[in-house]
Amino acid sequence: MAETWTAWTEMDCDTAARIMEMHQNCEKRDAYRAISNQLNRTYWAVRTKYLNFGPTFKGAPRRRLNRKTPINLVDLRLQIPEAVLIDRARRMSLEHTSITASFFGDPLPGYSALDRRCG
Repeated sequence: MAETWTAWTEMDCDTAARIMEMHQNCEKRDAYRAISNQLNRTYWAVRTKYLNFGPTFKGAPRRRLNRKTPINLVDLRLQIPEAVLIDRARRMSLEHTSITASFFGDPLPGYSALDRRCG
């Protein structure tokens, strides 16, 4: 087995995909072992590469949000609502009433519990 880490080349990915296709009727662990023997990589390196990139072993990595979420392509781009951005800009424009309020972390004007209760 390989003693140091080496990056997967395009040829390694193609070879792994070809071997995985040849072993499609077998259990995945047998395919992982065949690929690891052919490419001189560990079983776990091949398994991780397959789980992260799919049967082609290359391209955009597949992500999962947690263990219960099935492995598939998940859009990780966030859509921040416009109202949240406006509120953030308004809060960023506020300043503390004094230097000690800033130093000790007092709430901004209008955000303390007393301000909320009074209206």
